[in-house]
Amino acid sequence: MNKKILPYIPFLVSFLLFLDCRSALPRYEVQVTVGKVGISQPGKDKYIVFPFDMAEGLQLKQAVENRRKIIEDRNREKAEMALVKTGLTVLERSRVDKLVNEMTFSKTGLAESDGLNIGKLLNANYALFGKITHYNVAKKAVRAHFIAEVIVKAVDIETGVIAWEAILKGHSIFNNGEQTLLDVENTLYDRLSKKLKN
Repeated sequence: MNKKILPYIPFLVSFLLFLDCRSALPRYEVQVTVGKVGISQPGKDKYIVFPFDMAEGLQLKQAVENRRKIIEDRNREKAEMALVKTGLTVLERSRVDKLVNEMTFSKTGLAESDGLNIGKLLNANYALFGKITHYNVAKKAVRAHFIAEVIVKAVDIETGVIAWEAILKGHSIFNNGEQTLLDVENTLYDRLSKKLKN
């Protein structure tokens, strides 16, 4: 080994440990883009939150694949709660699901146009659609990390124009199993609620 490099080894090791510790910190990012229609005022308009789904072609670990429906339902519920915390009116899920099941009985999945038609039938103003685009535990450096990304968009039912769209990204060390997933989800939707209030 070159003797000129030896004095720099402790610095290099410290630097690598610093980078690993930085990647261990939880990171959350919520970006909301508001269109011309804008976010409605509390008490004025009604929202329908449609079932969330995972993006096609999303590579999932077997454990996540087995719980896919639970994860989709849980994210939908948290989106509903984020809207309610903001003071927005959300229509009861059972009424929505009944129509979704009737309209998509012979198809796979819910098309946005079907969602807008359901929204008109239920006299709602906005339809909220959600897609989970990343949701997995992966090995990074020496630790396992949970990474999630969800895209949520609110569409004006009358015009079909996107009122607002949000990208939620979360990253945390996977150190306490299912609780890590719940903590990341809770933090992301809590931040969404706060962004929508502002």
